[in-house]
Parts: sequence; C-alpha cells; structure tokens
Amino acid sequence: MTHEHTAFLCGHFTRNTNATPEMMTRMGWQPEDVDPKMLSDKRRLFYPEFVDFCYGEEHGCKAWKRSIGRPMTLTFRGQTYHYQLDELSIYLMPMNIVIFAIKVSQTSDDLNTMTAVMFSLRAIDYYSNDVHGEFIEHAITPFCQLHEVLTAQHDETLKPLVENGNKLRVYQIINTKGAEERPEGEDRDLLLYQLSTLSRVTKAGEVDDYSVAPHYLEKVMNESHVSVFRNWDALALMDTFTVHAYDASESLVGNWTGMYFRMIYLHSMFQKCYLFSLNVRFRNTLRRSTSALARLLAPLGRGNSEMTALTEEYETFDRWCCFHKISYNFLPLEINEALDKGLEIGEEKEQLATILEREKTRRDEANDKTVNTLLFCLSLLTLSSAIWDLSCLIDQMYPYADYLGSTNLGYRSVTMLVLLMLCITLYLIFHRKKR
Repeated sequence: MTHEHTAFLCGHFTRNTNATPEMMTRMGWQPEDVDPKMLSDKRRLFYPEFVDFCYGEEHGCKAWKRSIGRPMTLTFRGQTYHYQLDELSIYLMPMNIVIFAIKVSQTSDDLNTMTAVMFSLRAIDYYSNDVHGEFIEHAITPFCQLHEVLTAQHDETLKPLVENGNKLRVYQIINTKGAEERPEGEDRDLLLYQLSTLSRVTKAGEVDDYSVAPHYLEKVMNESHVSVFRNWDALALMDTFTVHAYDASESLVGNWTGMYFRMIYLHSMFQKCYLFSLNVRFRNTLRRSTSALARLLAPLGRGNSEMTALTEEYETFDRWCCFHKISYNFLPLEINEALDKGLEIGEEKEQLATILEREKTRRDEANDKTVNTLLFCLSLLTLSSAIWDLSCLIDQMYPYADYLGSTNLGYRSVTMLVLLMLCITLYLIFHRKKR
C-alpha cells in the first residue's frame, strides 16, 4: 500500500503597487497558460462570471507560475524525509490581495511521513536554516523578493508572507493505492481528521492524551465533512483542506488540483483574507473619535470619509468578487459550502454586516440630531423675523410714540408679550401631551 501526496502551501499579503507583466517576467515568473477551450469547457460546469473571476478578467485573478521540479530533503528529530518541490504560483487577486502557493509532492507507505513533512513546512514562524534552509532558498525567497517589490517594504523575517496567523494554509490530496481494507465509520472519520490536522496517525483503537475528543470529532464532521462517493472524502478546516482518496484516477486528482484548488479554494481563501482584513479596518476606524466638524458635515455627505471609502470598497468587493452560486453541478457546490464553513467566511460577512448596520444606525441618529438642530435654528430665525414684522406692523397702525411715549419701549413690550404668549401656548400643548 502506497500513499501519493500532493499539497499546496498557501500564504497571502496585501500589495501597495500593481505588478506589471514586464516586472513579473523580469523576476522569473511566467503567466499562466490559459487554454480558450479549457475556459469554454469550464463555463459549462461553472457559472461564466465565476470562471471570468478565476482566470483574470477585469476584476479577477491573474496567475503567474515558476516551475521548479527539484527533489528536496527535510531533516529533523533525527529523521530525514524526502519530497519534491514542484511549482511556485502567485495569484494577483482584486482588492490588492496577493495569494501564493507552493506545490509539493511525495510518495510513501507511511502516512506519518506526510503529516510530519507538512507540519514542519507550514510552520513558517519556526523555520530554521539548519532544517529548512533548502526550502527557504528555493520556495520562500522568491516570494520574499516579490513581497518587497509589491509592498515597498523590507523585512528580515518571513512573517509578512502570512499576514494573518503564524502558519501557511494547506490544501492536500492523499491518494492511497493498493489498500486491502479501507477503514469505515468512526475509524475513517478519525483518519481523515488526523490527516487534516497534520497530527500523528494512529491505529484503530489507539488512544492517548493527545487524541481528539469524540464530541469534537463529531462536531467537525457534521459541519465541514464532504462525503459523496465511497472512494474519497474531504474535510475543510480553518487552516487545511484535505482530500483522502482510494485508488483515484489521475483525472480525478487532476480535477482536485486544476479545478477545485485553482478555482474554488483560491476564491474562498481570497474571500476569507479580504473580509478579515476589512473587518479589522472597520473596527479600527470606528475606534477613532469623530470631530465636531465631521459630525456637522455628515448630513451633507461630507463627514467621516474613511468610513464612506471602506463601505464603497466593500460594495465593490460584493459586486465583483462574491457569487451566490458558482456551479451548475452539485459537487462543486458541496465543496464550496464546506469551505465556507471551514474558513468561517459566512461568519466574517455576518460580523461585517453587524458593523455596517450599527454604523448606519449611529450615523442616522447623528444626522437626525444635526438636522433637528439646524431646523431649530432656522425656526428661531423665522420666529424672530415674524415677531419683528408683527412689531413693525403694530407700530405702523398704532405708533408706539403716541401711546407709550417711546418707540423702543413699544417694540420691547410687543416682543415680550408675544414671547410670553408663545411660551404659555407651548406649555399647554406639551402639558396636555404628558397627560
């Protein structure tokens, strides 16, 4: 029994400048070869607008590749592991998001060999030159160079390559061949979970202090498990997506890499990265105090321009990068739904909707107060003008100098009398309402 393992280690960062084709070519990257017939075929499986997004239309993803094909070794804990570094990919997404992927592969008769290699390679914060020097040189350094160009920032560490978190995300396919018996039921679920968490693969019934709790395993399987056919099942977690297949054909494995990873997983990861970043920016903006002038100008659409810009940015993202459905067929929809739950994309959208609704309510209340204040000021001006006109009219009909001996005294008396009558009238109106 042998296990063929194909994996993509993914990270992301936000760029400040655009990447021109000339610049990418000069740095050793080649544009992804997109066959028009392939796109035509995929438009019969996926919605055309989703295909356009995935393959670099105006508001879509533009991919660049670098073929490696280099045997690699990884030595730690007194053991040497062998694997293949196949390809590096960079995906220039909308909203200035950059996603990169490192494709590696290996073949072994021990699943623990695969989980050990992936567990070590994804922990980017814990790389050491002694263990990961070869991997850093051939797989990580090209992305560091690209990050420096696209962000105009230099960092001696590798942390900027994973903008949120401390490890690379993993998309992996394990194809087991020649298995005499396949685990079923709880044993199969446990094996898939162990592969997904890159933990030690145990034998059936083997339990220790680090084994997963049964109720948690059941919860994860109910939420993010994809099981459609008997020869494979998949599990979507926050930082991994794992497919475990038995005697899968090359065409099926090709679908998992060339279609489901290239389109569905990258789109889901893009949504997660962008929405998380946008949520953070919204909360940071709300924490900043708003000046009195901004509050005054809010009803005129001139206040808090940063919040307005973020809202407009989100509307652009929602218009061009989000899709209610992505495929005519059920299986891509099942995978997309599992990824949505595993990456908690829906939760990010709900948090964002809550922030937007709360800000809209707060802004409407502030606008109402400002408008009411302006209306009150206008009412005072109107009232003052009316009282003045009334005083002038009475003076013309019955000159104050003839009756009161002084024009000024007449104006003052009439004004005070009108204000007194107005106050009494308002008092009676509001007093009656209270009853």
